[in-house]
Parts: sequence; C-alpha cells; structure tokens
Amino acid sequence: MSERVLGTRERDAIERARLAETARRREAYTRLEQVAELEELQVAEVTGDRSTARVLEQLWRVGALEARRLVDEARDLCGRRSLSGEVLPARLPATATVAAAGQIAPAHIGIIRATMRRLDRVDGLPLQEWVDAEQRLADEATRLGPRGLQAVADRLLAHLDPDGQQPLEQDPGGDDELLFTRRKNGVLLFRGRMSDAVGACQMGCVQDRL
Repeated sequence: MSERVLGTRERDAIERARLAETARRREAYTRLEQVAELEELQVAEVTGDRSTARVLEQLWRVGALEARRLVDEARDLCGRRSLSGEVLPARLPATATVAAAGQIAPAHIGIIRATMRRLDRVDGLPLQEWVDAEQRLADEATRLGPRGLQAVADRLLAHLDPDGQQPLEQDPGGDDELLFTRRKNGVLLFRGRMSDAVGACQMGCVQDRL
C-alpha cells in the first residue's frame, strides 16, 4: 500500500478500520475475562450445569465447541487463583498482554496455544526455554499474520522438539494448505486449511458422516 496514492479520506478510513479492529479484539479479551470470572465463582455449580462451558451455551447461545474454546482460552490467557486464594498470572502471560491490548487476532491465539501445548509435552524442556518461546510467539504475533506466525512456531518446534511431530510436506498452492506430520510413534497426521467456504462445508459434512 503506497502513501503516495492515498488521500486524506482514504487514510482516515484505514485508521478507522484499524482502530475498530483493535477495539473488537480488546472486547474479545474482555469476554474471556468474563468467562474466567464465571469459572472463579464456580457459577456452574450454583446453576446446576455440568460446566462453565454449558453455562456459556445457555447464557450466550453459542455452540458447544465455541463454549469449550472460550473456557480453554480463558484458562490460558486470564489470571488465576491458587488453592490458597493467591492471584496468579495467566498461564501464557505474554500472549495475554498483547491479546488484552487488541494487538493479535483469534487465529494468532490459536497458533500460540497449540504450540505451547505441544511444548508442554516435551520431556526435559527447561522452564526458561518454554517461557522464552511463549514470549517470542507473542511478540511475533503482533507483527505477522497467522501464516507467518505458524512458520515461526514450526521453526521453534523443530528446534525445541526435534523428535516430535515433524512437517513432511506442505501444499504450496494458494491459501489452501495441507500439512502432513508424523508423531514419535509413527502415526501420520493431516492438518489443513481450506479457504473456500463451500468446500470446507462439504468436507465438514463428510467428516460428520464418518
């Protein structure tokens, strides 16, 4: 995007769009804080629901998958209390900071959480390396799109977990991606992204029938 071809109205429109998106992302983090509060107060026990996720399904009229995602994200990105009542920082503090500031999108959060879950399973990984990895991912997320952040995450995993899931092949065409990974036990996994909504829906329908 070249500044030389943008007039005042265009620049103003871009700035309004940027500020609006930042505000939406901040609101998304506020939503997680509300979920964390429901968890802390153990509202599900009072209402007789099975879990906080179930409370959210009823309260916000969201699906079960989204409700569980919100609860899991809140547990990673919001402050916690110990059994003694001590206030603890978020499990992913660097990510929580940039999410609260509206600097990263839900896709960034998903990539960071998935990467850190993977590092949780690396035997013998020093705590400081785990902390440094989360900090780096959070920093990079403020500068890169999801695809660029995923590349950073893949390099981190290759360095910190060389014997874990290894990328074998990736389809280079367009926005659609197909990634093959192999676990330590030899199981081959597939991970992909389909930009075409119709195609994705068809794939989802096929999966539902399996």
